Amino acid sequence: MKLTVQHTMDAVLTISQIIRDRRPMPQKGAYRLARMHAKLLPEFNTISAQRDAMIKAYGTHQTKTTLCDGVEETVETEDFVVPPDKMGEFTAAWKKIGDEEIDVEIEPIPLSYLDLGDNVDGSIRADELIVLGDLVKE
Repeated sequence: MKLTVQHTMDAVLTISQIIRDRRPMPQKGAYRLARMHAKLLPEFNTISAQRDAMIKAYGTHQTKTTLCDGVEETVETEDFVVPPDKMGEFTAAWKKIGDEEIDVEIEPIPLSYLDLGDNVDGSIRADELIVLGDLVKE
């Protein structure tokens, strides 16, 4: 199945949250969701490392302000951020990468595998179904 880089990232974050929430769902749905996560995660890790490298290239550390003896103190953390004046440049560069397509060997999950029956909220919220898109099918 062809997915954009950005869709892959968004899908893994959404699937991970559903798994962490331990939402009730039919066993087939849980199985297929776990398998999908396992197949998408290596792609996500590669993409995330590339994005982190792009951010680190700006060489700007995140700062945090603490109060020490009534005096505000700003210190750099180990985390990197995109400087505000470079955000447009970063966003454009990331969009170009995010729009690239990759081929991942996965099959969409049938909606019936996630359905808990009539008159019952399903395992996955509407906003999550929007993010998952073609990864769930009727």
